[in-house]
Amino acid sequence: MTYEELVARARRIIVTMLDEHERAPARGTYNKLIGKYTTAQRDVINAATANLKLLNQVSQMFYGKDVVTFAEDNVELPKLTIND
Repeated sequence: MTYEELVARARRIIVTMLDEHERAPARGTYNKLIGKYTTAQRDVINAATANLKLLNQVSQMFYGKDVVTFAEDNVELPKLTIND
């Protein structure tokens, strides 16, 4: 896996996050039929952030640099930039 492939994967994660965030409700609601909560916007953001951090770890192992840079602010949607 090349660094460029990792960057492309980060872009796909971000696009997917935006699409899923747009469709997800602001609050998760309980579905009695399946007995689970629906995926809320916060869940989508947390999953995408975890995936991007994993990409950074893989990139650090192979190339010694991050794919994305996270700001240190604790905000709901982390500030990040894609490093090309």
